[in-house]
Amino acid sequence: MLTRTLLLALAVGGLAGCRFGKLPDPNKPELTSKYDGASLQAKVREADNVLNERLAKGEIDTVQKKEILHEYIQKQVEGIELSKVGNEQAWRFADVYRQMEDWQTTHDLYVIAVASAKDEDRRVNDTLRLAEAKARLDNVAEGIELVRSTFDVAPAGKAPILMATLYEFAPSALGKGLDLEVARLVEDAMEQHLQTIVDPATDSGKQFLQARVHHLRQSWELVFRVYRESGDEEVVRGAIERADTMMRKFAIA
Repeated sequence: MLTRTLLLALAVGGLAGCRFGKLPDPNKPELTSKYDGASLQAKVREADNVLNERLAKGEIDTVQKKEILHEYIQKQVEGIELSKVGNEQAWRFADVYRQMEDWQTTHDLYVIAVASAKDEDRRVNDTLRLAEAKARLDNVAEGIELVRSTFDVAPAGKAPILMATLYEFAPSALGKGLDLEVARLVEDAMEQHLQTIVDPATDSGKQFLQARVHHLRQSWELVFRVYRESGDEEVVRGAIERADTMMRKFAIA
């Protein structure tokens, strides 16, 4: 029996026609290897792009998009035995299962990915994603430790830390008994962000520097909210002083 989301996908495909394209063919010759993580990622990325186009045109809403994408990914991973996924492929499969919000499988694959990381970039990114999975599985304390374990990376590798902490880990961790610790982690991640070294001559470096103030403001907003909710005015005042010092030190208006 066709599920509601697949029926919706078929209906949307029929309505959209060639204007929006179709979800990638699961039998596409160059993408048929079940254990080729890069191919699986490419297929899911293509599907996500198609659905984003449909979302932008009002053909589907965000909830429907998520349902269709989840079911599409489920179809792609049918028959895959995770024990046969090579260690060097683990992070790619983890990324796909993360999009499907299968947090236990995501967690288990990122554990392998972190242990098998070929360089510091992979170690940092995969550790941050593993921390998110820990929080999603209600193990916030271990997640906090994992985020902090990335702080030893060289300044050139610190760029992902605040982004993952603020936008991925914190939303997954708040409300689970360690909110003050999460807020302190965000504060410390801001310091990591300010230690980051980028090349201002590159597009990515320019984008990082241009967005820095926005991300710091978003971080302080979260920190202030959590501290206010704690009811401890001394904690709030301390955070305000630290924020003021940071803004003055780095000339952030």
